[in-house]
Amino acid sequence: MPIDKIEDLLARTETPVGEIELYNKAIVGDVAGNEWLDAVVRGLNGGTSPEKKLADRPLIKKMIGMTKGLLVPDLSDPSRSLNLAPWGGTRIADILRSLPFKFDHLPEHIAELWSISSHAKHPNVFHLVYEGTELKVPIDLLGRLAPEMLFGADNVARFGANMPFLCKLLNSGSWKKERLELEELFKFFGKNVRVSEWNDHDLMSALDNLCTELSDKADKTASRLRELRQKMLEANLSVQVHPPKGYRSNEPSKTEAWVILEAEKGAGIYLGLKEGVTKEMMQEALDAGENITEHLNFVEVKPGDVFFIPAGTPHSVGAGILLYEPQETSESTFRYYDYDREPKRELHVKDALASTNWNAPSGKAAVEFYRRRAVKKNPNLYSLIDEETFKLDQVTLAKGNVYSGGTSSGVQGITVIEGKISILSAGEKIKYAVLVAGGSAILPAALGSYSIIADGERKARLMIVSTA
Repeated sequence: MPIDKIEDLLARTETPVGEIELYNKAIVGDVAGNEWLDAVVRGLNGGTSPEKKLADRPLIKKMIGMTKGLLVPDLSDPSRSLNLAPWGGTRIADILRSLPFKFDHLPEHIAELWSISSHAKHPNVFHLVYEGTELKVPIDLLGRLAPEMLFGADNVARFGANMPFLCKLLNSGSWKKERLELEELFKFFGKNVRVSEWNDHDLMSALDNLCTELSDKADKTASRLRELRQKMLEANLSVQVHPPKGYRSNEPSKTEAWVILEAEKGAGIYLGLKEGVTKEMMQEALDAGENITEHLNFVEVKPGDVFFIPAGTPHSVGAGILLYEPQETSESTFRYYDYDREPKRELHVKDALASTNWNAPSGKAAVEFYRRRAVKKNPNLYSLIDEETFKLDQVTLAKGNVYSGGTSSGVQGITVIEGKISILSAGEKIKYAVLVAGGSAILPAALGSYSIIADGERKARLMIVSTA
């Protein structure tokens, strides 16, 4: 950059007002703001003397200093935190209402809450008060200014200046009301069955059979039965698969895990291929417009179930489930099948077939292969996932109990599942934040040792995700 431009930037940043003006320009992608930020980054990495002076301004120091403390994402902006896919349920909205954020408008049906994320689709932002002005600092900016302090040297070497993981809450639509209505409709058509005793997959199979029997009937009751069937199918996540590493340069891999937090009676997931299902069979079913969940394993779930889902695994989340999902920082998704919902969403059948691991375990062996069982590490700590892509631990604390941890190996993400916690510095001298169920925080690598105390009237349960 020409020296006269650097001198101009130095002059403009001599006061907090000038710093904030350039900061705001950088946030919206203004040319002058970008030039300032680029010069600052060069200064932080050994640039010219004027660039080093820019990097030594108070606002830059304050932002870098954020990586030495706890980072609590601001989830109040739906465009930065919520996925409103059509299959979303109502439980995430319930959770968000209990968190200390103000929403101008909170949708009733929310499919995903991106709690911890540096992905461009929904990146986290954090609050910073500088000289009386409140700024929203995006995680990617912190990553540019202090990548190793935020993420850790090993993570930067592996993943670049990005969060090495992404954490979500995911909620599918409910079948509760539809189950009650179906009980009466089955009786009306002479089927003496107890809908409440069936899991979701068996119920849908019975409903498919009844709709086939009534395919030539156009009366109001038969039409309502078909409407119910379609509505229930649309409460499911699409059948999809995520590409493995190396599939395509612009499609990063996406391995994920599911921890079931809530499940309606009979609810389940579709995970992996049934025994004997081939690529050709899947293609034939797709060509015929069939519901391809018949080719996947249905697994009835309950709270506490844990599954690790490598890239290349066909899957779907059934209705009535709230789950916690740590994953790689990626949104690469190929849809196999979307239940004929309207408006139609794009399918990616060719890529889905090519991305599927046809040599993975199938049938009952697949379900056991993907299922994970908690391994006790100490009275308060259980390991749920221990894989190269990421680690997931569950901490459970009785009221007043303390968990001690540290970030020397790299950044960590915390999400509270139950109860209330306080996060403090080592020695409990600084109280960083109080989090309640549904709340999340990022613990930067530079934070170091920390303590977590169960603060509420009941036990606290939280998830800690990391890469080491």
